[in-house]
Amino acid sequence: MRGWYYKAWLLLIILLAGCGGQTNEHISNDMDDEIWEQSISGYIADQEASRILVLGKITKEQLTELSVRELLESARPDAFWFTVSDVQKYKIGQKVQVWPKGSIAESYPAQGTAGKIEVIEEE
Repeated sequence: MRGWYYKAWLLLIILLAGCGGQTNEHISNDMDDEIWEQSISGYIADQEASRILVLGKITKEQLTELSVRELLESARPDAFWFTVSDVQKYKIGQKVQVWPKGSIAESYPAQGTAGKIEVIEEE
């Protein structure tokens, strides 16, 4: 009877050890390369070395009258830092539509990578 008990425990340990080595790394890597279908539009309110701050829910007038800190409060929760390949292509005050690529950190402002950006010409 004891022999059966030890064999069952040994089989359980082998099964659990075999399942422990798998990771979902391939799943997250696939998602990090995909450009979203949904886009985010807003004004560029700030720039840093390799990223732009895009704020929704603000007007062109607010952009010229308020500080970045005040703009962040006005835009809440629609504020995103997007990493871009060439920050020189964009200027503060431009209206843009951004399609994120991969995941977005749920901080405030949110942070992610821009997969595609279109500058929206205003009349």
